[in-house]
Amino acid sequence: LDIYNNEKVVKNFDNSARECPVCLNLRYEKGGFDAWDAWRNITDRNISTKLVGETFDLTIASLNRDNTATETKENIDIQFTLYNQDNNTYLANWSKFDANQSETINQSFTATSAQRKVSVLFKVCADYNGTVYTLYPYNDCNSECDTLDTKCWRFFNSSDAFAVRPKYFTDFEFNTTLPLKAAQPFRLSVKATDLNDDDPTSDYNTTLSTIDINISDTTKLCAFMHFDHNISSIRFDDGQGATESNITEVGEVNITVIDNHWVDWNNLGRDGECNNSSECVAVYGPDGKDSNNVYCCNIEGSINSVTIIPDHFTITNTSFNNYMNHPFTYLHNINNFYDMFSELNMTISAENYSNELTKNYSSGCYAKSTQLHLSLQNLNITPSGTLNHLIVLGFSPFDINETNLTFDFDESIFTNGNAILNFAINFDRNSTQAVNPFDLNITQIDLNDTDQIEGNTSLNQSVRFYYGRLHAPDYRTAQDSLTTPIYVEVFCDPSVITCSNFGINDWNESVDDINWWINPLHTDSDGNITEINATLIDVLDNMITINGSTTGRDTNIHTLPQGIYIPTIEYTGTARPHQVRIFLSAGEWLMYHPFFEPAKVYYNIIFEGSSSDWGGTGDLGQIVDLNASQNSSYRIEW
Repeated sequence: LDIYNNEKVVKNFDNSARECPVCLNLRYEKGGFDAWDAWRNITDRNISTKLVGETFDLTIASLNRDNTATETKENIDIQFTLYNQDNNTYLANWSKFDANQSETINQSFTATSAQRKVSVLFKVCADYNGTVYTLYPYNDCNSECDTLDTKCWRFFNSSDAFAVRPKYFTDFEFNTTLPLKAAQPFRLSVKATDLNDDDPTSDYNTTLSTIDINISDTTKLCAFMHFDHNISSIRFDDGQGATESNITEVGEVNITVIDNHWVDWNNLGRDGECNNSSECVAVYGPDGKDSNNVYCCNIEGSINSVTIIPDHFTITNTSFNNYMNHPFTYLHNINNFYDMFSELNMTISAENYSNELTKNYSSGCYAKSTQLHLSLQNLNITPSGTLNHLIVLGFSPFDINETNLTFDFDESIFTNGNAILNFAINFDRNSTQAVNPFDLNITQIDLNDTDQIEGNTSLNQSVRFYYGRLHAPDYRTAQDSLTTPIYVEVFCDPSVITCSNFGINDWNESVDDINWWINPLHTDSDGNITEINATLIDVLDNMITINGSTTGRDTNIHTLPQGIYIPTIEYTGTARPHQVRIFLSAGEWLMYHPFFEPAKVYYNIIFEGSSSDWGGTGDLGQIVDLNASQNSSYRIEW
């Protein structure tokens, strides 16, 4: 009777639990099922990263108890789906797998949204003692549980998880017109797209901090090839990202947004899901697969050749000075000889919206051709027609009546955002036509480049120009030796202009000519006598000693402090009267003759007989003073 009763309740005759032999084969420590990419096999049980919008096949496999091969399982069927482990949501409908009929099946899925950690979730009818699953036909269970030693529907994940990522970042848009101004705020929007480049990728919600901004042309020689910038992060919500920021430097750049965290190997648990190389996208493209048939881990996207230009130019360190910072500049055609000029100096800086220097605005990088404009006050040149051109060294002459001077420069003037400009300015002085003093006033400096970036400054500074000459009167003497003062003189006709308005106050007038004034402001840096020659019919007169030189030539440099130099001329011969012409050499700006071009500057000396030898009227028609004790001088034309 006891045996009968034991078997009636499905126990063994001795009242022990009855175990069916088939049930012993349905015990699995790891659940008995797994999944992998359909192109892989049981020795490579990985599921690689997918792209949103991609349809892919997975192998659903029934595994043996050793987890080393596939098998069928008698009377066992299960269900499976895709599962987001981060937020515990199902990503597909449940599908059935009858392990009684097949060891494996291939199942197609379509990734419809971005996910960071997805697995195949298996739903089996089983009890679980903490170590081993015992499987039963699916319909033997009618509820879910997670308690031990209870037959119910239980869940476990595939051995490998995978990520679903956007294809790339695209549709970069700025809320302002291009080109961008350096450091000027802008809003940048960008889209994380699916495989088909359709709408923004749903569920792609993240904040990115990896934004690379690099010069597009790597052959450029720039201070900054890789930019520091103020794009701290881009926030994406359902695949649509935006940031408000600015870029402080200039150049033509590629802006690359990179997500190198969405696909996280440490989170997914196995190598092989994707190519983790930082160069992967560059080699295989944003949606390309490498030689192992996997996508790149990084999500990237770029907008290329974005032009960033300065916001403005500043013009500083301006100065407009006479030669050597003196009170005046002598008129001189500096195209003939580079010396004696007024000097205009300035520093031009290409700056961003925050008034910071843009160092990439540089030759060999991204400086542009520029045009500079100088605004002048009208000149009052008298006598009219004596000057025709304003000369700026290195540029074509400007008409004397031009009041807006334009200068064109190429990019080579800029170094690390700065251009230091120095202009040498004078006029086309004619050595036969004297000119009254005048002031040159520059009122405004304006600048623009080919991108129409502008800068300007008011200057309102003047320099003063004098027409100068080296001059000495003619001399005659009954002595063997005499001193012959030589003067630096400035032309000013008081019947035409008020000379005192141009600094000619209480100056001594020329000893023998009207409208010429000895210049007491002259210094050695304003010009010197470079040579003195005594000639007799165009040959050096070796009977004349000049400052002790017995060759008729003095090649020493002689300064003219306060506009005067006094040489000593001696006659060593015996025949009288003796006539000699003294030629002077100096800078072109001191050379003047009303009839000779180029000018010859000279004066004449007659060494007369002594008072005991002869007297009366001079043989040149001039009255000669026979009092040898006096040093009177008279102008002689001969």
